[in-house]
Amino acid sequence: SNSARRKHSLPPTQPLWSGYIRALAELIGEVIGFKGQIVFDPCKPDGTPRKLLDVSKLEALGWRPRVELRQGIEETYQWFVEQISEHISRAN
Repeated sequence: SNSARRKHSLPPTQPLWSGYIRALAELIGEVIGFKGQIVFDPCKPDGTPRKLLDVSKLEALGWRPRVELRQGIEETYQWFVEQISEHISRAN
């Protein structure tokens, strides 16, 4: 049923960038220690009117998320930093 599907929680009339993308950009900034300003393009004020994430088919196959978004971003960023460090070490 439609009610059983897990979808993004923004109201359908709210532009995606105005809420979720801004929050995601700010979260990534926090994780990586970004001190600058995040600026959005005012020429595109409507952003993407509606995007939905439906994981019901994956869940029906037994998939469940194992990490929260922040933890996933932190782990991915740490992996990236380690990869860059290894690459620099090998280059020297």
